[in-house]
Amino acid sequence: MSALKQHGLSSQHLPWVKFCGISSVDDALLAMKLGVAYLGLIFVPGTSRFVETQTAASIINATRQHAAGSSPEFVGVFQGSPEQPEGLQRMLEIQDFLKLDVVQCHGQEPPEWLLALPTPVFKVLSVSSDMTLAQLREAAAPYLKLPEEKMPCFLLDLPKRENAPESLNERLLKMAGNHQRLQEALGNRPYALAGKLAAEQLAPLLASWRPLGLDVASGIEKQLGVKDPDKMKAFLAALSV
Repeated sequence: MSALKQHGLSSQHLPWVKFCGISSVDDALLAMKLGVAYLGLIFVPGTSRFVETQTAASIINATRQHAAGSSPEFVGVFQGSPEQPEGLQRMLEIQDFLKLDVVQCHGQEPPEWLLALPTPVFKVLSVSSDMTLAQLREAAAPYLKLPEEKMPCFLLDLPKRENAPESLNERLLKMAGNHQRLQEALGNRPYALAGKLAAEQLAPLLASWRPLGLDVASGIEKQLGVKDPDKMKAFLAALSV
């Protein structure tokens, strides 16, 4: 069974977890041992956690070979734009070469690009400091025509180049107020949360919101791009408190 089905949120299930920015076999193997549902590999050139395709292949192959049962699903993170149509071809080529399980679209990819991809897609919506609920609704609307099998959730994230002091939880509370209003703005499509998450933030975050999943990178690192085993364990432990 796909992790999309295994780790959905219900009254009996916690959010699935994605450890993003994986750049080494050791980090991937530990994440698998800890039971993480998804591992994110970043294919956006020029970003701090970018991995070359061959490095990603080594990580994926080693993880799948060591999997005692089911391996975590691998998510390829991309940033595309309709002004650069070759970006879709690059996504397709990398997905096919690595046999990625999911693609995560962080840019201005039109819905047609998502339909062209052979995998489920997580579509990122960046929540800027001055964003209104109406603006979020407008950003989400073009993607709601996609079936849930193709786009199982939106991923709400903080803009990468924004260095605001407020947390994602604070920003969502200011914009939407509660889970019901946020869910309605997203057309009742499930949502996952990202954006500088850390173990100590999870209790207030999950008290306010009902995400399908949680996506973490910097909050489980000891330095940029290098995962911290203790923080990885602490993040997961905080979900069960």
